[in-house]
Amino acid sequence: MSPSAGRISTASITDKQRTSIASSLNGNSFLDFLYPAKTLALIQRLANTNATYLRTRAQFISSPYAIRAFTSRPSLAQEMKDGSDTLVDTKLTSTTVNEGPETRTTKFSESKDLEIEYQKAWERYQELELQSRGKTKGESKELGDELSSLVHYLKVQGAALKAERAVRVLNLFNRIDVDNRRSIHYDYAIQAALDLDDLEHATALHQEAVVRLQGSFGTASILRYSVEHENWSVAVGTWDTYWQHRKIYYGRPDIWHGVDSLRMDVLIEKALGASQWVLHTIEATSWDATKIIRDFSLQLILRTFSNQGTPKNLRKYMDLFNRMKTLTDSLGVYYNAAILQLLSIPRPRHSRLALELYNQLREDSSVVPSMHLLEHVISRLVKVRSKDILMAYEDVIRYHNIPSKMALELTISGMANEGNAEIVHALFAKYREVYGNPTKPYLYLQLLRVHERRGEINEVLIIFNTLQERYNYKPEISCWNMVLATYARISDFEGAEDWWERMLASDEKPTRDSFSTMATVYGDQGNTDALQDLLKDYHERGIKMHVNIVEQLVLAHIKNGDFEEAENLVMDAWEKKLPGYHTSMWNLLINGYGLDNRLGKVNDVSQKMSKAGVPRDEDTYSALMQSLCVAKLPSAAESILRRVMVKDMVRATSLHYSVVMQGYLSTGEPHRAIRLYDLMLREDVRSTFNSHSTLIKAAAELELKRNRRQRKGKGHSKVDSPFTFELAEEFLEQIFETIDPADIAPRQPVVGIENERLDEAHISSYFEYLIRMYGRGKNLEKVAQLFANYEASTQKVRPSTEGNPPLRMVSSLMTVYLKQGNYEEVERCWYLAMEKAEPFARRSTAEDLSQPDWVLPSKRTILNTTLAHYTKALVAQERISDIETTLEQLQVSGYEPDSRAWNNYIQGLVNTGQIVEAINLCEEKLISNFTWRKTQGLPSVWSRARVAKLQPKAWEKTKLVATYKTMILLASAYLHLRTEKAFAGPQDATMIDLSKSAPNTIRAILETPRINDPTQSRYLQRI
Repeated sequence: MSPSAGRISTASITDKQRTSIASSLNGNSFLDFLYPAKTLALIQRLANTNATYLRTRAQFISSPYAIRAFTSRPSLAQEMKDGSDTLVDTKLTSTTVNEGPETRTTKFSESKDLEIEYQKAWERYQELELQSRGKTKGESKELGDELSSLVHYLKVQGAALKAERAVRVLNLFNRIDVDNRRSIHYDYAIQAALDLDDLEHATALHQEAVVRLQGSFGTASILRYSVEHENWSVAVGTWDTYWQHRKIYYGRPDIWHGVDSLRMDVLIEKALGASQWVLHTIEATSWDATKIIRDFSLQLILRTFSNQGTPKNLRKYMDLFNRMKTLTDSLGVYYNAAILQLLSIPRPRHSRLALELYNQLREDSSVVPSMHLLEHVISRLVKVRSKDILMAYEDVIRYHNIPSKMALELTISGMANEGNAEIVHALFAKYREVYGNPTKPYLYLQLLRVHERRGEINEVLIIFNTLQERYNYKPEISCWNMVLATYARISDFEGAEDWWERMLASDEKPTRDSFSTMATVYGDQGNTDALQDLLKDYHERGIKMHVNIVEQLVLAHIKNGDFEEAENLVMDAWEKKLPGYHTSMWNLLINGYGLDNRLGKVNDVSQKMSKAGVPRDEDTYSALMQSLCVAKLPSAAESILRRVMVKDMVRATSLHYSVVMQGYLSTGEPHRAIRLYDLMLREDVRSTFNSHSTLIKAAAELELKRNRRQRKGKGHSKVDSPFTFELAEEFLEQIFETIDPADIAPRQPVVGIENERLDEAHISSYFEYLIRMYGRGKNLEKVAQLFANYEASTQKVRPSTEGNPPLRMVSSLMTVYLKQGNYEEVERCWYLAMEKAEPFARRSTAEDLSQPDWVLPSKRTILNTTLAHYTKALVAQERISDIETTLEQLQVSGYEPDSRAWNNYIQGLVNTGQIVEAINLCEEKLISNFTWRKTQGLPSVWSRARVAKLQPKAWEKTKLVATYKTMILLASAYLHLRTEKAFAGPQDATMIDLSKSAPNTIRAILETPRINDPTQSRYLQRI
């Protein structure tokens, strides 16, 4: 804004108007300073008012002409300098304007006081703005028109009101004798002159006040105005005057508070402008003459870096920082202020810039960071889970020798979250050496937390049980909660329930966190009954309802497939505004629909989430990417990772990369998964358990495809050597050079180990996939070598889980033994699998497993992969009755065998000549979801992939369907049976009964398309 903008001219004010205004003040207007705010306005509002005059006046003020009336009077300042006692007329001549939207504001003109009119318009604007919320575009159109009119009115009226007040203040100030003018009078007058953009008059008043009085009289206002309008000579003069006469200021007030109130990006622009002006001035002036302006510019820069605002343009922020370096060699205070300012802003870009500046500081040997700064740096590094926490702590020792309590506590906390047990215990010992035993539970909690993050329940229990003996500290409820959290983290459900009962029997009173952690246990199980009982106890104890409990109910319903109830719980919690972090519940809902391959519902929930204003976090994006990968759209998921998350400034973790990598594995593109892993390392994203295990699978899949292509080119031979996975083994060897329980410490979901204890699956997940792949290729030597390495690694890294392989490893071993024909070992593994599944599947109320339906609904399919292997072994041994017994027992317990077990059973019946039983069983279990697909136009010689197109898609979680091999076996058996029974005549009872009991299966058999593939050639070639 130019200095002349906003001035009011007296040229158009007549003597008659001056006389009228003077008489209306009755000679006592200077007492306006003594009345409370708006007192005179209230008196005026209660007086009789000419409505016609007010309507005309409001029309005029809301017209463009009024703007000119208040901004083009240049002679007022001179009149004030001359000490004129004549008052400026604030009552403007009415003007007729065309009727338009602005005339709607005339209904506020119920008072002669401009301030009352403005207040009424503002209240009406707020009322309309509230009414417009939640309305559709069409409904809010009419309100929008009135809102636009009010915005225009308020803008013009506000300028008019400000100018009117300024003129009134200056006229009243001029009526006060010079000897009677106090600091408060100067303060009002200087601000009024600035409101009229008369900096020269304001400066003159300020100089008069400095000479005459002690106190505060507009110094901050002049400094702000001159900085805002880049009048640097006045700014420097004001600043210098303050320091020369600072003894006259009571309490030495902060003259920069007006400058500090400027918007941060504006302040940066002004500081850049001041520094540029200083540099230009220095070129033509000696150092002594420019010292004052240099100091002023540096002070302005320092105030900018100390401001509490949020800089948006970080490029200009760095320009200002670099400009500061050209003005001074004493950089410490500026580094300190800038880094602290950026660290106070919880945004990734600002945190990164702060750490960048900190790294610059570390390279400058002349700068010694304060302990306060180092503590804030460590705090931010802990919050962003940076790997540089230890580096910052080492800087504390480097610069200050002895760490502060805060620095030690923050570092211990950060390293505990990282799962670095060795460093945590060393720093805890250092704390005790310097400050003695901690008196608060915080540091003792970190001793427990570091092992909780590593999934080491035995170590957690040892520390908990020795706290009082070693440190004279009786564990409080927070320590009890940490033990419970460790059980929950590793999915040791039995241990968690035992500890919960022990906690309830102790002297400690369970807190909301206690209930939330136990709810996590039941939520992971999908145990809604136990959750309801827990919630009842929660309410009885009078604990305020929290989102964490509802979140676990949502998870349990999702695991049970009850998505409607889960969604209702999420919406109800949001509408009730329950305290807590709601985003996690919405993420669970998105992930649940995604895993169920319901992209439409994923999109619907995502839109509801945005409409409700629920903030998204890192897990929201991973859930969306997971949904796309399940739908075989990994490229779209990668687009979210590399574009959307970057645009939204969301930090990608190894989990995000792992999700997309697994998506590419599901579409048969392992080379893309490996490429993505390389990209993750280039982006300096720390690789964790998720990405490690996915990388090994990708490398194995890539080598499998290469091996198959090579064999196809050479021609298949029975003497071909077994497949090898050298690249996958190389990756595995590299991972195990640095493997540590801290790999599972990051707070992110662990992919691919559901229904397994985390501490057991940590090591086995790296090996089980390769063992399975080598087992399928009958490379038993490699299998034995890998399993030996697995046992050795387990003994080294997690000795407490030695000799106790989890369910997926058991399944891989069964694959090996099946290929080997070692059915005795297959059966032993089956019983081990049932033993491993029982803690996950058992209802908390089931005390006797001999009773029926003790399996949780969410865990009814937990044994299906191992069951498929076991039934294959029984078929190979022709132990068909054992299959029937096993399936019956499983169903009584509550398990739900999938299509693989039933297909194996039916194939076993056919192989043992029980054709009628096989066909009837297929009719009962599998045929309802089976249909042959179209075969027109397809070749007569089919590959395995083309054969797969004949039948329905691979079995789904909730559907049973016959496989292609089962249908060909049944067709072969049925045709043999029909040929055999043909000699008994067309009325054979067996065939008649079969056509009645299994009509759909018979029809599907008769509609079998005849093609030349290995399966039909083997079983139907003689028919």
